[in-house]
Amino acid sequence: MKKRGMSPIIATILLIAFAVALGAVVMNLGRSGGGGSECGVFLDFEIVKKDGKPKACLNNNGGNSHIEVLLQNGVNADIEDIHISVIGEKNVFNKDNLLKEKLEKSDAKKVLVLYDAILYGNVEQVIITPLIQNDKELVMCKSSRIKLDELNNCQG
Repeated sequence: MKKRGMSPIIATILLIAFAVALGAVVMNLGRSGGGGSECGVFLDFEIVKKDGKPKACLNNNGGNSHIEVLLQNGVNADIEDIHISVIGEKNVFNKDNLLKEKLEKSDAKKVLVLYDAILYGNVEQVIITPLIQNDKELVMCKSSRIKLDELNNCQG
């Protein structure tokens, strides 16, 4: 019987290395939003509603049009900024850096977006995507974006 086995010390070192590697994989999954969100956190981000209708409207004045939206943040994370895409009949208008200050947890904020209806055409859809700070960079939270297929006319 000349079979050689692994010494207990080497076996212990291999088990510890395996446990550390497995722990690193699990930690990185949780950090990158393994729960289905690329942001790593669930954002309860929405447009404020009045009488069941979203507080979002369009003031259509040709080249000087604008879109008004009243946004409400949830309790899970501050929103650093938002990205908006306005899909018009002729082209798509994209705009970043719409928040002068971050939208903190549980806060609401009115956002005004200048829009050239002559250049882009009548609004067909508006997509609002929140951006949060994740480590050292801003990350678009596409799973929390809001799509509006209709905009009412602004009053006054």
